[in-house]
Amino acid sequence: MSWKIDDPQGRESAKVRFDIVPYMKGRILDLGCGQDKVFPIAIGVDNKIDAKLFGIEVKPDIAVETCERMELFADASVDTVFSSHLLEHITDYKAALKEWMRILKVGGHLILYLPDEDEYPKVGEHGANQDHKWNVNYNRVVSAMGAGWDLIEFEKRNKEQEYSLLFVFKKTESGVAFSHKTPKVVQKTLGLVRLGAYGDALWISGLLPHWKAEGYHITVYTHPQGEEVLRHDPNVDRIICQPQGLFDFGDGRIAMWQTAYWLHEEKKYDRFLNLIGSTERRLLPQSFDADFYLPDEQRRRLMNRNYIEALHEWADVPFGESRQRFYPNAEELSWAADERGKLEGPLVFINASGSSAPKWWPYAQELADMLSAEGIHSRIVGDLRHGKFRETRYARVLGTTMPIRKVFTLAAFSDAVVGTESALVNAVAYESPLKIVLLSHSTHENLTRDWTNTIAVEPAGLACYPCHRIHSDMSNCTYDREKNAAACQSAATADLVFEHIMANIKKPERKVA
Repeated sequence: MSWKIDDPQGRESAKVRFDIVPYMKGRILDLGCGQDKVFPIAIGVDNKIDAKLFGIEVKPDIAVETCERMELFADASVDTVFSSHLLEHITDYKAALKEWMRILKVGGHLILYLPDEDEYPKVGEHGANQDHKWNVNYNRVVSAMGAGWDLIEFEKRNKEQEYSLLFVFKKTESGVAFSHKTPKVVQKTLGLVRLGAYGDALWISGLLPHWKAEGYHITVYTHPQGEEVLRHDPNVDRIICQPQGLFDFGDGRIAMWQTAYWLHEEKKYDRFLNLIGSTERRLLPQSFDADFYLPDEQRRRLMNRNYIEALHEWADVPFGESRQRFYPNAEELSWAADERGKLEGPLVFINASGSSAPKWWPYAQELADMLSAEGIHSRIVGDLRHGKFRETRYARVLGTTMPIRKVFTLAAFSDAVVGTESALVNAVAYESPLKIVLLSHSTHENLTRDWTNTIAVEPAGLACYPCHRIHSDMSNCTYDREKNAAACQSAATADLVFEHIMANIKKPERKVA
């Protein structure tokens, strides 16, 4: 028995917190959360019995009489149900499990963390919790589950101060399965951390083929935007998606929690690389980095390096033929081909915005009008930020209504892509369309040096360019008030971009009336 009477009591969910991160997405319930939810993004549900029995302050998001009945939640309305050391307090635990499975979506997960009868005092024994109604073991839990599930993870946890069983069930349409029993033969494992947005994930895509060729099973840790980009990358074996704010417990220690998580995960792999800030913090500092405030000339001397080459160096991967790439699946390719086939004549994608404040190009509407006059189709995509755009017969405003994967896929079928330093231009960096990149904080050497069929527009004569900074606002950026944009972006006029397009794509034929 691993339980000891003088072990710390309570806060059991903290013992499995890091291991259930892969299931913390969508709508999450923490049933019987007690005084601490497993993660702040979960909806805590509790009957506050601990407040009555032990005087512990319990403030769940939803207070209930019992977690056996969840009438507040519709069928198939929850992505994950997590419960730690609760089910053993419920007499009719079979009915409770049925109810918890009812509210789960097909494909959702039920996570149970329960005291193991082999490791914890049984009901009636000395030291046992007096409110426990039954003794937990593997067979009893599995037999109580009914049908419509796959047990994808099971672990007997009896090291250090644990004395519990961990079950992860995935809801299915029908039947039962035991995936956790399938032997997993993996020779070498690699864990790769790359949090951030779409472009951050794209940058590591060129590294992955190298490790895959070395025989690694590759797990990527990323944010939801990164998961969306890498979802069908053939070089990724598993993606662990970390929701934004996962470790924001309100205690001001997000960085500490995050670091503890990486240290916990590192032990699971033969090789573990954390690429957070590997390029950005060194070559593109933010306002909270000391290097952000270096003199201009010093920043330019230290930071005018190619981002992807520097990333390869950081990861100890030879820099050669590997290139960043977005991988659409067959359905996305078929859809894009059909959509492109509906348009007669050239197609230009215009992405006026990027992820930071200065990445806004004020001439998107003007360019779309100029292209329309020539019978050239355009699609304005991304965060529109400023005002409304007019549509014409040839120009359409998509904004953020089209899923990003479809935007990337269709853009590769276009004739030209005009964009700030954004994910879209990165997604088609080595695809056939002409790329016109409106540089802001980076140089051609930094970003576009090795791209194919690319024109890098640099704001010549602007004293602050290149700044090699990521700006969270305009307080340290040269601002063009007339154009309501950063000076580096207003310098790239619509006429200039239009001339590049007309000189480099096949012009539509004019029909004779």
